[in-house]
Amino acid sequence: MGLPLKTGTEPFRSGSQVLQATVLDYWRWSASNLMSNRERGILGEFLVATALGLGKEPRIEWNGYDLKY
Repeated sequence: MGLPLKTGTEPFRSGSQVLQATVLDYWRWSASNLMSNRERGILGEFLVATALGLGKEPRIEWNGYDLKY
């Protein structure tokens, strides 16, 4: 079993200090362009995973396979 999915509301921290940036802020900054070369492949994988009911855990980058059904 992998890690649980993030909600996006998790804040970044620096030691014990809670920063203003959240995981959602990062996702928006890093992956908003869904048609970029890298993101559209991951988007396709997400759509297939969702159709198969496999979207309950985060994907594992560089895994030996994309999806296990």
